Amino acid sequence: MNTFRLFQMLYVDVQEEDPSEAAAQQEMMLYKTRIVEVTADSLVTEIPLNRETGQFRFFSVGTALYGWVLDETGTPCRFPTRVKSRKTDNIPLLVLERPDPRSIIRIQRRQYVRVPAVLDVTLRCGEAVQTVRTLDISGGGLKCAVPDLGPFPLGTAVEGIVALPYPQRTAVTFAGTVVRTQPPAEKGKPATVSIRFDRISEKERQAIVQFCFRTQLQARRR
Repeated sequence: MNTFRLFQMLYVDVQEEDPSEAAAQQEMMLYKTRIVEVTADSLVTEIPLNRETGQFRFFSVGTALYGWVLDETGTPCRFPTRVKSRKTDNIPLLVLERPDPRSIIRIQRRQYVRVPAVLDVTLRCGEAVQTVRTLDISGGGLKCAVPDLGPFPLGTAVEGIVALPYPQRTAVTFAGTVVRTQPPAEKGKPATVSIRFDRISEKERQAIVQFCFRTQLQARRR
């Protein structure tokens, strides 16, 4: 399995000896870059970009970082690395240490990581069509709040479109099955429906996986 490959998106943040103090100083930032060369002992990347400010970060040689990537299967991976050097090849580049495979942590604990997310989703079940909001989502399915469980009995086949805001705005289409329902917890509250994806293109499934990965990283920064 190849953890690293050309033109793969890489996210980095600075390793801090005291993360709580760094957070208080708002120094813990997530930076986005791209791998442009992979060697036996190095990862060469573009200069990382601060996703919040839009500014590039020129890390000093020797800076200890954590890296985050999605491997070939879409599994999020975290690893320690360090800035070895800088170089220029038409554009400025950063040379990072390629991590020992034993130091790479695959942080996904089940087939698809589920994250809380409020997204617009349109569901079609027979003749009934409803636009509702998700409560959470993963590469394997989603849970949403619905005003009425009537159109969504267990085992019902549904078709849907869910709108993802990033990595880029995408409308993901799917067909699935209602696998769990829950009535309102109290009067005035919505019911919930869990849907398993049965038919979805791998490209669109990977868009959801990447959305979940990015959402996890953002949650870690808070």
